[in-house]
Amino acid sequence: MMTLNQIKIRVLFGFMLLALSACSLVPPYVFAPDEFNRDAESYRTERTDREAVTICSSRSADPKIIATLAGNECARFGRTAKFSSRNISECPFSAVVATIYSCQKKQTLPVFGLY
Repeated sequence: MMTLNQIKIRVLFGFMLLALSACSLVPPYVFAPDEFNRDAESYRTERTDREAVTICSSRSADPKIIATLAGNECARFGRTAKFSSRNISECPFSAVVATIYSCQKKQTLPVFGLY
């Protein structure tokens, strides 16, 4: 027969396990490091241009979703996303992988003969 303390420990362990497994369920998102920093120049202002975008995700996130997020974010500024790098030093612990894309200006082809 289990004692009351053993039951409490098992229940606590179960909740901890559930909480830790929930961390891996964070969907990929566009990382904004100064989003809540009131001292930042960019606090509460809309971006007018973007050179690069960082997508934070878990290790098991679908790369197609990450690429789509980056593409959509760059497209807001008339640019296209190009994969740059991945690291584990930029994003918070809940979504540890940072995938960085550069937002490149769209190339326009010259039209010959039309002046």
